[in-house]
This record gives sequence, structure tokens and C-alpha cells, in this order.
Amino acid sequence: MIKGLGITVDDFQVQDADKWVKLSLKGALLLVEFKHHTLDAAFALQLYKESLLFKHLKQRSRLAVNLKHVSVANSSGLALLVQLFQAMPPGSRLYVLHANAEISELLRDTFLDQLFPVFDHIHELPIEAMGL
Repeated sequence: MIKGLGITVDDFQVQDADKWVKLSLKGALLLVEFKHHTLDAAFALQLYKESLLFKHLKQRSRLAVNLKHVSVANSSGLALLVQLFQAMPPGSRLYVLHANAEISELLRDTFLDQLFPVFDHIHELPIEAMGL
């Protein structure tokens, strides 16, 4: 659950699911679960072409990206996170969930963890993740 709010993943309303992502919504927070194991340029290209993800970003100021299915990421995958963030309105926040040790280290090494806080579980997100 999200700190102080008692929210679990089951509380999220599924908005859209396609081959590449599952999008769920709770308040101002859009939860995005990547369904691919590699966060790279090929995956990013497929998201741009086939997913509804970018359509939803213009309307949301809080985004949590769930990486539980992602085992490998490279610089193109990190660029995708930056592009997701840039597609959101000014003042928005992006959070990363379930990053494995390798991806967490990559985010730390590139200092992107300072821009996109990394959490092990959705219940660790701060209250402001809900846009309150």
C-alpha cells in the first residue's frame, strides 16, 4: 500500500493493456507495467508505434514505471524513461518500481535515480505520488 493511504496494486483501475504495456490508474498516478524483458531501442520503437502509453502521458502528472518483467536495460532504455518524463506536463514526477540490481545500479551510475526515485514496491511510494 502507498504510505498512509492503504492503496495496493489491486486498487488500480486498468485503463488499457496492449502487447507492450499494461496501464492502470489510481487518482493522479498512472501505473505502467512493461511486458518486455529488455528495455532497449527496439522496445522503445515498438512503444512509439503500437502502444497507447504516450497518449495517456499528456494528461498525467504522476507516473510509476513497473520494471518487474524487465531484466536488462541499456542507454536506449534509459533514454525511453527520460522521453516518458518529457512527454508529461511540467512539474510531473516519474517513479521506478521493481528495478533489479543491475538496472538500479545503471540508474545510480547515470544519476537518473535522482530524477526518477526507485522503489522496491508500490506501497513505498510517497503520498505525493497520488497527486495529493
